[in-house]
Formats: sequence, C-alpha cells, structure tokens
Amino acid sequence: MEDEMDQPQRISREKRRNYPERDMTGRTDVPEGWREPEFRPEDNKSGALLDVSSFSTLFPMYREPYITSIWSDLANMLSSKYGIAAELDLQKGTITVQTTDKTWDPAAILSARNMIWMLSRSMTFEQAKRCFENEVDCDIIRIKNMTPRKDSFIKRRARFVGPNAQTLKAIELLTDTKIQVQGNTVAVMGASRGVGLVRNIVTDCIERNIHPVQHIKTLMIKRELAKIPEMANEDWSRFIPTFKKKNTKPYKPAKVAKRKREKQEAAISKIDQQLASGEYFARRDGEEKVLPRRLREPDALPRDRAKQMQQGKGGHTSSDSEIPSDGI
Repeated sequence: MEDEMDQPQRISREKRRNYPERDMTGRTDVPEGWREPEFRPEDNKSGALLDVSSFSTLFPMYREPYITSIWSDLANMLSSKYGIAAELDLQKGTITVQTTDKTWDPAAILSARNMIWMLSRSMTFEQAKRCFENEVDCDIIRIKNMTPRKDSFIKRRARFVGPNAQTLKAIELLTDTKIQVQGNTVAVMGASRGVGLVRNIVTDCIERNIHPVQHIKTLMIKRELAKIPEMANEDWSRFIPTFKKKNTKPYKPAKVAKRKREKQEAAISKIDQQLASGEYFARRDGEEKVLPRRLREPDALPRDRAKQMQQGKGGHTSSDSEIPSDGI
C-alpha cells in the first residue's frame, strides 16, 4: 500500500519539474561479475593495420637507471604479445612505441602509450603493464596550476599525501587504485570509477582547499552501506555527513584615525612681555637690593644648627663658647 501511495507523488513531482518520461522497455541490466571478453588474434579478421601509429613521451633523468634496468623485459613483452616496437633514446630522454605489421590489436598501441606514461611518472613496471587489462584505467592529474601561490601548493600537496603517506594509503584502499604523487603531477591507476573519485579528491584538496579526510569519511560510510542489501534502493544522503566551511575572518584591530594636531603658538609669558617692552629692566634698576638674612640678622644661626638645637642633639647654647678664650 505504501508503494502504491508513493507512486502518484513521484509522478506528480516529475511532471511538476518537467522531467521527460523514461522509456524502460529496452533496458537491459548487466549481470554481476560480467566481464567483457578479451580481444584475441582470431578476432581481427581484417589482418594488419592500415597505417603506423606511434606515441612518444619524455621521462625525467632520475628515472633513467630504473627504465634501463627493465627495458629488455618491456621490449620483449610488447613485441611478443602485441607486436609493438619500443625505442629508448637516452640522449633525448624519450620512450617511443609504434605499431608494426605484426600488431593485431588496434587498441594495444593506446595501452602501450598509457604504460610509458605511467613509467615516466614513477610507476613500477609491474604496475604499469596492468594498463593492458580491460578493467584498468589510468590518469595523470596536473596540479601545478591549481593554486597561484607556491607555498600553499606545497602545503596542500603534503596534506593530500598525509603523515607517513597514511592519507594516500587510505584513499588507495577505498578507491581500489594505485596513486603516485611526483612533482607537479598525480598518476592514478585502477578502475574507471576509482580513478574519477581520486581526481575529484585531488581537485578539491589542491584547488578548493578541502581536506581529504572529508572524502575518506564519506567513502567509508558508502562502503558500509553498500554491504547492506536493504539499502540498495534507499537514499543515502541522510547518512552522509555534511561539512560546512567556517568563513571566519582573521582578527584585525580597528584602525584608529590619526588626528592632525594643529600647531598652537606658545602663550607669551608675563616676563617675555616685560622683556619686550623694556619694563623688566627698568623695574630691576629701580628696586632696592635685598640683603640676605645672615646680613640682615647677624645673630641668626644657620638653619641646620638651629634644628639640631631644637632636637637636643648637641651643640652649645651661647655663641661665646664656640670661640676658645685665651685667658683660660
């Protein structure tokens, strides 16, 4: 009953949003575990290819020792299995692959191109030769121009790798891929769905400054929900966490407007006015000279002696005793 009641609501919503009606008559579901059959030499009934196709790529100097060590195995595998010729030029630092008359798989040259791309981006030969598998896809993500500043680029790249490459290993396990971060690029190998997820994580981390842990939590929840058969046709949005970015601006102290101080003229003192008019000098000439106290009062004692006498700390009461008499 609940499904019958929900059916008209869904149809009304689709009509309200002007969704086209879907024709599900010719739909075929892919069974689980189905794989596309491999292409064999017997399947190529037309024979040799019409023209020669070749691809070349550069590799850094630090990869030269490793490539020279595995070059014989690589060339033998390409020539014996797929009829593709490989050439190594150490002077120019290039690897070239091209088709020959013995090439029977037209798509093998594209897989060989992907393989030399992965070799030049620090992938091992055992990992790179998986490019010839039908279920394996590869991608090279260029991250150099995703951030304008070099210091922020280095920090975000280190954040994507994580301490002791733990973040990188977690992403590899959840997406079932192999990731190699080298210089300004990120090389990815794995299933097409996993490669797309890794590209989204790298873009969000380097360009949009979103931490990879947010994607890791979401992938872990989806992985657990996929194990429950009852949740196959349910909406998972209520289980997935939403991360809101805190737009907190850094604290900046308020700028205090500087007041322009007007230069005020110093007030003219009374003495300056008297000096300017000459009254000061005329007054000094007409005044009587003031004698000091010791001259005006001969019997006055010095201030310190008077204080000692008041405190009773010694000293003679009469001035005659200070001068010794010759008659004694």
